[in-house]
Amino acid sequence: MKNKFKDDLLLMLKGYIIGSSMSVPGVSGGTMAILLGIYDKLISSVSNFLKDIKGNIIFLMKVCIGAGAGICSLSFLIKWLLEKFPLLYPYFS
Repeated sequence: MKNKFKDDLLLMLKGYIIGSSMSVPGVSGGTMAILLGIYDKLISSVSNFLKDIKGNIIFLMKVCIGAGAGICSLSFLIKWLLEKFPLLYPYFS
C-alpha cells in the first residue's frame, strides 16, 4: 500500500514538473516527459486509450493533476514576481 502511494505521488510530481516546464517559454512538456521517463507511457495510454480505459484514465488523471498544479503554481509565481519586481528595461534604454 505504501509503495503504491509513493508511486502515485512520484507520478504526480513528474506531472508537476511537466506542467511547470510548460509555463516557461521555450521549454517543452514533451521534452520533460522524455527526461522523466514517462513519455512512452503517456503516448501509449493516449494512443491505446480504448484497450484499458480505466487504467489509462487513472494514469492520465494523475499526470494531469500534477501538471495542472504545476501550471497554476508557476504562473501565479511568475505573475507575483512581475508585479513585485517590475521589469527595468525602460531604465536601461
